[in-house]
Amino acid sequence: MTVMDNNLIKKEVYERVNGNFVIDFRDLVENANDIIQSVDESGKILYVNRRWKDALGYSDEEIKGLNLVDIIQKECIPKCMEIFEDVKKGISVENVETVFVTKDGSNIFVEGNVRPIKTENGLITVGIFRDISQRKEIEKKLEFERQQLISIFDGIDEPIYVCDIETYDVIYANEALKKEFGDVIGKKCYKVFQGLDYPCPFCTNDIIREMEGKEAYIWEFQNLLNKRWYRCIDKAIRWPDGRLVRYELAIDITDRKKAEETMRYFIDDLESENKMLREDLKGLMNRIDTLSAEFNSDLKSIENLSEVSGGIYLFPIEYQDRAYQLFSQAIDAKLPALAVIRSSPKRFEAALGRKVEVIWLTTNRVEGVVCVDPNDFVNLSIAISEFFKHAPEGLILFEGIELLMSNVEFSRILRLIQILNDKVSVVSGSILMVIDYDIVGEKELKLIERECLPMPDVFKESGRQVRGMADTDLEV
Repeated sequence: MTVMDNNLIKKEVYERVNGNFVIDFRDLVENANDIIQSVDESGKILYVNRRWKDALGYSDEEIKGLNLVDIIQKECIPKCMEIFEDVKKGISVENVETVFVTKDGSNIFVEGNVRPIKTENGLITVGIFRDISQRKEIEKKLEFERQQLISIFDGIDEPIYVCDIETYDVIYANEALKKEFGDVIGKKCYKVFQGLDYPCPFCTNDIIREMEGKEAYIWEFQNLLNKRWYRCIDKAIRWPDGRLVRYELAIDITDRKKAEETMRYFIDDLESENKMLREDLKGLMNRIDTLSAEFNSDLKSIENLSEVSGGIYLFPIEYQDRAYQLFSQAIDAKLPALAVIRSSPKRFEAALGRKVEVIWLTTNRVEGVVCVDPNDFVNLSIAISEFFKHAPEGLILFEGIELLMSNVEFSRILRLIQILNDKVSVVSGSILMVIDYDIVGEKELKLIERECLPMPDVFKESGRQVRGMADTDLEV
């Protein structure tokens, strides 16, 4: 058989369309964007189109001596020969993927169909392929990116999973998650993680879909299967294959939740004991009120507040009213004044009888009020430092040290007091710290007294000694 000079592809094959137009099939084949070739039963190449020549780089003369195996990558030859044998048996094969080798040794990834054609001179095969080298390169890059992501996720000790945001199918889970939930790949996330037969009512997919490209959505939840608490960090991301997927990192916070529950019980008990103590002190407070005239007289002797300057002064809870009056005097004298309080601003201002600038130790957020979390020592220290920076002669009334002690380790409380003491030691301002000696432990009290100054003698009275104050016990 010649190179198709006297057969099917060389001759003019005409097709009449609607009776009006004639299409030259040869021109369509020759100018097609696909790589087209025809070989005989021995594998000898009979015909190639212009796109084939451009892609593989062979001349017409060189093509005459080529066999099918000459243009196929060595590793692909066995599979291609199997397909070639099927086609010679009259079977059409679709979606064939292989690698052609160009004249200069470069590889071209191709995909296409191969069909048998019977001619008067015997059976020939016609293969129509398209160059998918660019697609293969993209797939290679996507696989590299996927492996990079997986490598990062596998290196994290906390459970991580990725699922299709539309189908809920789990497509990735790191070792930490598999250890807790087993093999979950290909399964519905709501089934394997929560034991449900339908999407979770609390699913965050709609939320993270709207937040795509922004910050992660963080929430806390108790798992329905293992009953453990997790801090979940959810984000909608693009998987390397282009899918929008749900990424979740779950941090086990069960121990923290148990500690918080224990702390709540402790605080409730402490508040109950405080209530009883305050009732016991009610009579004493009434007696202190009767001494207000004498106290005011003493207060006048320190009208310039010279007795409390450049330090932290401890006022026992029994002398809370005197700390309030000294604080009020500073306000009357037009001195900058700030109150750090544990009770609500309204309650404090009602007790003080005037409006003042306050920092409220609370987890609440109230418009118009400076609120600082009792655990947030950094911002509390910054707020007090800023006050003395702008008002070095100012006075701070500090209540709530017991609240701080109930929330965090005492060492952090002591460090805060040391930092505040350093602040006031270099200015003429001062801090009046009201403290309940009956709540603070003996050991902790001595450490606090070591960093602070005792209440000035001018406020002392004869009578019952107040526990604490080390070598400067107060008398009432």
